[in-house]
Amino acid sequence: MCNKISPVNNDINVYILQHSDEVKNAKGTAIIAGLYLKNCTVWKVDNLQHNNALNELIEKQDDSTYIVYPDNNSIQLQDWTERINHQNNQLKAEKYNLIFIDASWRKAKKIWHSLPVLHSISCIRLAQKQISNYRIRKIPEPGHLSTIEAIVACLAAAENNSEKFQPLLDVFDKMIDGQIENMGEQVFSNNYQQ
Repeated sequence: MCNKISPVNNDINVYILQHSDEVKNAKGTAIIAGLYLKNCTVWKVDNLQHNNALNELIEKQDDSTYIVYPDNNSIQLQDWTERINHQNNQLKAEKYNLIFIDASWRKAKKIWHSLPVLHSISCIRLAQKQISNYRIRKIPEPGHLSTIEAIVACLAAAENNSEKFQPLLDVFDKMIDGQIENMGEQVFSNNYQQ
């Protein structure tokens, strides 16, 4: 699949905090972002305490860095995009940074609680009714998306251009179809279909 699409020049910087279990996971989706987004950096969670670049990003806190996580004080993606689109009359979108946690949903919650330094960053939450196509992982409830789906949702909304990022979701869908084909329809039906 690596040659299926050309790299996408995203205006907003994407940073992915990746749990060590996801690094070589065949079902992981952060690899799609790392391969196809020109402005994307992946950091392993176990190295974050000594990650100068992340610490600098957090310390800067000038309303340009956000973490996509459904904290109680988070703002809706739609409200955030309206804010930055209004500001973009004077400011460029390139100044924004979005941080995503790449882990299972349970482990993402653990990462959030184990790294209180992240709590100083303003949070963005996605629409709760958004349905994931991540059919090869159990989804706790609507609104829980894969890393690549969350990234595409945020970038497409911020740049007001879903077509630009659709190729990433196409590769994601092909990856899922390939995984289902490899495991067999029966295994998929028994373990993943609800």
